[in-house]
Amino acid sequence: MPTTRRAFLGMAAAIAATRPAVAAEPYALLGPDQLAALRGTSASLRGSLTRWADRHLDAPSKARASVHVEGGIAGRGDYDASAEALRELSAIRELALASAFGNEAYAAKAVALLARWLEIYRPNFNPIDETAFENLFVAWDALPEAARAPHAARYAAFARGFAQGYLDRLPTLRGNTAINNWHSHRVKIMALAAFATGDMRLIGEVRAAFDAHLARTLIPDGPSNDFAERDAIHYVVYNLLPLCVACLAAKAHGQDWYATRATNGATIAGSLDWTLPYATGEKTHAEFEHSKVRFDFERRNAGVAGFKGDFEPAKARDLFVVAARLDPRFWPIVRKLQPGNIWYDAPFPRAAA
Repeated sequence: MPTTRRAFLGMAAAIAATRPAVAAEPYALLGPDQLAALRGTSASLRGSLTRWADRHLDAPSKARASVHVEGGIAGRGDYDASAEALRELSAIRELALASAFGNEAYAAKAVALLARWLEIYRPNFNPIDETAFENLFVAWDALPEAARAPHAARYAAFARGFAQGYLDRLPTLRGNTAINNWHSHRVKIMALAAFATGDMRLIGEVRAAFDAHLARTLIPDGPSNDFAERDAIHYVVYNLLPLCVACLAAKAHGQDWYATRATNGATIAGSLDWTLPYATGEKTHAEFEHSKVRFDFERRNAGVAGFKGDFEPAKARDLFVVAARLDPRFWPIVRKLQPGNIWYDAPFPRAAA
């Protein structure tokens, strides 16, 4: 695996040379096709989205200059305040999605909250802390052009800073967090931010990082490498979900990252197939029983849900909600586990039964 920035750039150039040079429109996940689907969604789903948005119309801003949730437990330190602030990013997404139906109040509130984050937040480049910024990028995509225009320059700089900042740190990464679920979240953030800029150089570098990461984090026709360390399906899901989101962003730009076969033969599809029986309930697994990570037992002792007992299939919902948009073989499990994260249903409609 190349570890210098020059090597990453070389890999990106090689990848770009083998693919058509599609012009990248500057959106993270929701492009023209997805926005058209969103505006034309069903009355029932439109109602759900607007009801979600209504809950946030009077909410005060919770933006912070910094957040830190990685390694934290509810009730300790800054965890609760950071977690509450990060939940606001989902609220901004909900308001922005609902604004696609022409309600200017939703757009105005989403922009006001989003602009505050753009103004004061300073990335710490910890992907566990910052994985929820996916919602900020989606929100920007969904907002009407007129509403976001006054903040366009600041947003462009924010997205570029995210993408470039994470890319610049790749050669310095060491240890498990350079190859496990942490890096999958890092790749997702880089992908969304790079696509948001429309910069083909950045996108090429992220694609190179994505390709290199698959061979380090996925076992051919098996789980992610987290499983050996954490002894938990929870962390296999937590690794695969951001990879699938990155693939969905690529798909929205006409690129197929999902079909990538790593140099060790691993594929995302193969790891999803390995995970599927635990999502259907065909197989069970006692979570974290043999974890090698002390923090897992601290969370178990603190009563954090999911760190004791068998894996709960419902915890795989969001993974397969995204995966089905990449691979139709997974629609049956999505229907079994529904509703899952229904916001995907508007811009990325479900396949017919």
